[in-house]
Amino acid sequence: MKIQQLLTSAGGNFARPTKFNVMVNPPGDTSGPIMDILCKSVTLPEISHEPIELTYKGHKIKVPGRTNQAQTITLVFYVDEFYNIRNIFESWMNNLDEHYYVQNGFVQTPPKLGTISLSSVDYFEKGNVETHHFENVYPVSIGDLEYSSSDKDTILELSVTFAYYRSI
Repeated sequence: MKIQQLLTSAGGNFARPTKFNVMVNPPGDTSGPIMDILCKSVTLPEISHEPIELTYKGHKIKVPGRTNQAQTITLVFYVDEFYNIRNIFESWMNNLDEHYYVQNGFVQTPPKLGTISLSSVDYFEKGNVETHHFENVYPVSIGDLEYSSSDKDTILELSVTFAYYRSI
């Protein structure tokens, strides 16, 4: 059996990168939750393993060391007609600077942090297969918007990169 026939006959047995739901919950004073309806794509962080080099009987060998995970997640949103998506993230970033300061080495007011949940949906869109939750999330960069007269039928997209404390 050829691989294409096998894939076709398997139907819903493979993960689809186009079937996902995202919920971004910014802090309460930045306009409430943003639903996944305008989210085009999500890039989950890379997980890598850092081996440790040891000397054993005069030879250098590598053994398992520490697992590292980049603590950023990037989402690409479709921009609505009134730029509400961009305004919400700009407001969130502005609030990060305004609401905390360090005095005597201690943060006086914690910055405004949110959460992101990403759920992979099954082939028939009846349920979640896998869910990733990201806690203590805040935007670290909002991508630029590119305008061009040659892209008259294109919807603007906005890339936002978030830092987070942990993923569960």
